[in-house]
Amino acid sequence: MSPLFGKQPRSGKTILLLDIENGSVGGVFARVSPDHAPKLFGEIRKKIRILPSRDADSLMKEIEKAAHEVLAHASEVAARVRLNESLSSIGKVERGAVFLRSPWAHVDFDDTGTVSTSAVDELLLSMQGLYTDAMGDSPVSFHSFGASTGPILHRIFEATEYSLICIMSAEITELCVTDGENVRGYATLPFGSNTIMRTLKAHNGLSDAEAYSLLRLPFSRSAEALHATCAHMLKEFASAAHALLHHYPSRNVFVVAQEPFAHWLAQTLESEHLQEIFTEGGEVRALSQRHVTPYLAAHAQKPDIPLMLASLFADARWGTV
Repeated sequence: MSPLFGKQPRSGKTILLLDIENGSVGGVFARVSPDHAPKLFGEIRKKIRILPSRDADSLMKEIEKAAHEVLAHASEVAARVRLNESLSSIGKVERGAVFLRSPWAHVDFDDTGTVSTSAVDELLLSMQGLYTDAMGDSPVSFHSFGASTGPILHRIFEATEYSLICIMSAEITELCVTDGENVRGYATLPFGSNTIMRTLKAHNGLSDAEAYSLLRLPFSRSAEALHATCAHMLKEFASAAHALLHHYPSRNVFVVAQEPFAHWLAQTLESEHLQEIFTEGGEVRALSQRHVTPYLAAHAQKPDIPLMLASLFADARWGTV
């Protein structure tokens, strides 16, 4: 039985999960059932190149290309599994679930499992078409990653009050306030992990590997350009957090990002006089592998945190029906 959600025994099913970020596309198969924790297989993530600046049209084209490659990989994995007689039932994909980040989606406050769209209908139609080409007529649904993840994190960290979720992706950082069931407040900030990488590469002449190494140090903001970028980022964060927490007081900030950015961002937020934002005191915690793996029966050797979270959402939503 899943450690997070109580269930009645039924047969298992395989669900294809896609994470459409604004700097990468990830995919994984999740085998969910009421009497076992989710098992993940066939994981892949395609990162797009760091563009010199944010350009919506160029970014969308790169995302569509990455999604096509991820779905092609998924189709091959499913076919290979179906050809194995002992695993044929596992290779049958019951449904797909696509988790979208900003700017591809924003939170729908009426139904937190459904995405509201505006100027990105073209991308969603493209994703629908790519999925159908790769997986046939199995149903697919679209979800806001922030709205889907908030309640999961609330349970993982055993929060008993409102929680502020900070989700950093490549180009945008999302803030969500959850009460454990629904998202109550939402904001987006115009910076992400690529902002940090562009700064270190352009102003400090660092390669990608050198920049990642610098960010893995216990605490690093020594580079002048990075310090200025952090100051701007923290000002944006404080403004948005003040507005959200005015209506939904919280003393918990949970950070979700790929490493090394998750712990770097948590350290940065924690160092900057949080009492100005959290008048009654606050705590910043970065979600890491050790927080999620206890709820999974199998996963990749190098865990992909967003896909692991998506599998827990799928387990809760479809694991009993």
